Amino acid sequence: MHKRLSLVAAVTALVVAPALALLSGSGTSGAASTAGNATVTVVHGIPGVPVDVYVNGTDVLPNFTFGTVSPALSVPPGTYALAVKAAGTSNTLLSASATVTAGENATVVANLDFPAGAPTLNVFANPTTPTAAGNAWVLVRHTAQAPGVDVYAGSTKVITNLTNPNSAGPLAVPAGTLPVSVAVHPSTSASTPVLGPINLPLTAGHVYIAYAIGSATATPSTLTAVVQDYTVGQVKSSNGYRVASSTGKVACFGSQACAGDLSSTHLNAPVVGTISTPDGSGYWLAAADGGVFNFGTAGFFGSAGSLHLNKPIVGIAATGDEKGYWLVAADGGVFSYGDAVFQGSTGGTHLNAPVVGIASTPDGGGYWLVAADGGVFAFGDAAFHGSTGGTHLNAPVVGTAATSDGAGYWLVAADGGVFAFGDAAFHGSTGGTHLNAPVVGLTATGSNGGYLLAAADGGVFAFGDAAFQGSAAGTLNNQAVGISS
Repeated sequence: MHKRLSLVAAVTALVVAPALALLSGSGTSGAASTAGNATVTVVHGIPGVPVDVYVNGTDVLPNFTFGTVSPALSVPPGTYALAVKAAGTSNTLLSASATVTAGENATVVANLDFPAGAPTLNVFANPTTPTAAGNAWVLVRHTAQAPGVDVYAGSTKVITNLTNPNSAGPLAVPAGTLPVSVAVHPSTSASTPVLGPINLPLTAGHVYIAYAIGSATATPSTLTAVVQDYTVGQVKSSNGYRVASSTGKVACFGSQACAGDLSSTHLNAPVVGTISTPDGSGYWLAAADGGVFNFGTAGFFGSAGSLHLNKPIVGIAATGDEKGYWLVAADGGVFSYGDAVFQGSTGGTHLNAPVVGIASTPDGGGYWLVAADGGVFAFGDAAFHGSTGGTHLNAPVVGTAATSDGAGYWLVAADGGVFAFGDAAFHGSTGGTHLNAPVVGLTATGSNGGYLLAAADGGVFAFGDAAFQGSAAGTLNNQAVGISS
């Protein structure tokens, strides 16, 4: 889907986001967006025309050249005036004013129309929904001065007669290498492409958007392609779960198979948390000293095991593409590894209660920290939806989990009381029920239609569409510390 619009979103990104980064003392965060902002990427698809981009009379992007894809930037909502001028001149090529709203993810493309080849501006809405586990989203956008095209994945035609200025997709494609070719419509095979084959290395949980830009009618042709890549995360498997103990023993149920544990390993500090990869084929254990242990397809990206910590580690959360994770300490200090980006912390801040857990947004652009009093702290593109801070609780909060779209979260208390915020729905709890041992954690199903609670004795309680597939009671070497699915 696309709509004609001014290049205001690009201007906002280029002016405000760098300023915010400088003020905060940190760099930009890739595809991540600060809560309440929009996320904007800019593509220059007009050949031979370097431009200067002005906002409110200020040149904010000098000499922006053909074939350039800007970083994805977080931009505050608002209305802005724009002028696009030929680089180094006062010759205005395009000008307009428009508004960008909170929560949008868009790409602004300056390109040639067809058949006239006149410069124009298009804005495309980008996918923000997590992929199924193991898949990536792929889209193709026709923004070139060229007739309709057919798009092939290998030898298979997947898109027919895509015309300027339209978008096709998203297509769910398994992770791996995808050869993409573009042929003029009508075509019968990919043997005579005008573009490609382009080998796209696809990572699960990412969105790949290929833009045809330039002109096929120019002599010589300037027709080419550029690719935008960002992360949305994956919807995790809901067919099983794992319960981990403080000694690092792991009990596995349903489709979540065990790939090892630490039950025969000497640990310098007890295990305090666990999290699974979205497809359930791997998992991490985190220890109180910051040690990280990876099993199955979960990768090792570093640990805080050799660092002096002001407070012990209490939780772990992973990015949606499985290429990074965060550790959080009881004082809210956050440690990032792999492609997990540090978005802020409560380290050094006076807290009414210690932090007890962390949950990440699907695109890996933010996270929530939750404290024992139910206070919630949102960072990056994680939005605050409410908390139990200031509410009298029968038992302290011990954990949190986010919905698969990142628009809500649950908190769970030691008595099994569950508190739902945003689009997280309440499906039941053990609050008011006699328990043999306190609850220690919660994990949600990929559908957001249910969740599982784990107690310190390994007992498991299923609610909503979460299926009970067994309990770890009596099978762990020590008390359970967490559950993941």
